[in-house]
Amino acid sequence: MPNYFKMSLLWISLIHSAGAWGHHDDDLFDPTYGTLTWGVEASGGFRSGSRNNETWQIPGLLMGGESERPTSNTSLDNLNINLDFQHLSGVFLGLDIGQHHGDTLSLEEGLIGWQDPQKTTTARLGRMKATFNQTLMSHPSSRTFSRNTLLDDAFWGGHYTDEGINVEHKALPWIAVGADLWQGNAYPATSGKKGGAQDVYVQLNPNFNRLNALVKLWAWKGASYGRFDTRVGSSGHNHGGAASSSNEEIRFSGDLVAWGAYTQGTAPLSPSVNGSVQAGWIHIESDGDLEDPTRQVDLESQHQGFWISTAVSFNEKHRFALRYSALDLDNEVSGTGAASLAKDSYLLPIKNTPDIWEAAYLYFWRPGMGIRFEWIKDQTTLESDEYVGLGVFLRFSNKPTF
Repeated sequence: MPNYFKMSLLWISLIHSAGAWGHHDDDLFDPTYGTLTWGVEASGGFRSGSRNNETWQIPGLLMGGESERPTSNTSLDNLNINLDFQHLSGVFLGLDIGQHHGDTLSLEEGLIGWQDPQKTTTARLGRMKATFNQTLMSHPSSRTFSRNTLLDDAFWGGHYTDEGINVEHKALPWIAVGADLWQGNAYPATSGKKGGAQDVYVQLNPNFNRLNALVKLWAWKGASYGRFDTRVGSSGHNHGGAASSSNEEIRFSGDLVAWGAYTQGTAPLSPSVNGSVQAGWIHIESDGDLEDPTRQVDLESQHQGFWISTAVSFNEKHRFALRYSALDLDNEVSGTGAASLAKDSYLLPIKNTPDIWEAAYLYFWRPGMGIRFEWIKDQTTLESDEYVGLGVFLRFSNKPTF
């Protein structure tokens, strides 16, 4: 029996147990004792071009995790099924099973948590998505653009899901602070005694008249031991990066530190028109050893990047959006064989300002459901790639704000 089915049965049994905490033989759907919510979302479509069977490699950057450009022709971008139960005692359970890039279904979230009666302090334990980085929690079916931000693909492997502990406290109605302790199974960290990761963040939700805003600042620290690019070789996809026997030719071991910021703001421009702006910035440093079976060199990297997008929506039916993302990469490789190993790891030469331009039009035939037309100019590799896409996105849920 696949692991995600076993986890599904485990969490369903826990939910049934939670529904019976108030009294025995209580109905799970009885709002007297708690609330059960569910959601199903999916997106996919057609893209022009010929990017199939190509490993995406940005010159000057060690990559891994699930960093992938969308394939050409027809593809399923994501399929997610989630189930949440909130008990009146403050205990809650969460389950999210998902599929990315046509991969097999896997467990994205399986957590248990607690929130105090005043809803100011929340604790979570289990397999979770990254709370510190706002964009890492989204899927193509729930955002304007089908692609991840360039920064999420370049620095976080496109997806961040790991086992850990999260604690968050709302100091004021518009300020929340939080911290995470991760096992290290999510790229760019690794698990084990020499791995792991931690982060802290603060989130501000100021409102100015008709402007709704969000600002998040965060810092992350991790360690890698024997990390390699899991996108190639017989190992295939892997959310983490711990070394295995299938692809250990070039590995990185060392310390990583990153910090960043995210902001968004929405405001009505007229009774039927809304405008929005989103932006993000990340700076990440690494210091360690780069090695293969015959060479070992020192590697110090300082990378950063930013992205900004703007959108205008009309009558909650039409949305036009534009996004720009860019990277600035800097590596210092030293030691015997440094030049040849740096070349073999695609750290040299560095492409000047890898960037991506994206434009999108979305038509909503009902809330959470519609079609998406996109134009993308990807200039992250030595050869520019320009293509268009046409797809659909669907979201069903009994959540009032889904």
